[in-house]
Amino acid sequence: MLVDIIYNHQINPQHWNVENLAAETRLRESDVEMFLKNFDLINEHSNIFIEGQGPNAIAGEEQFSPVDDMPKQIS
Repeated sequence: MLVDIIYNHQINPQHWNVENLAAETRLRESDVEMFLKNFDLINEHSNIFIEGQGPNAIAGEEQFSPVDDMPKQIS
């Protein structure tokens, strides 16, 4: 439901305002307003960073390695 609230407001904010969204979802206007203020949808233009790393870091880059899945050689 949260995704629908945010998406509808993004595509047509004049119609899907706080009052109309609250009436349609039977939520309090203050809750709908909080959702719209504090949440956003992730899209293809979003940048997601791992905490403490810069924008050039790739998620999981240091966590996983293909070598970990390869059979170990016995010497």
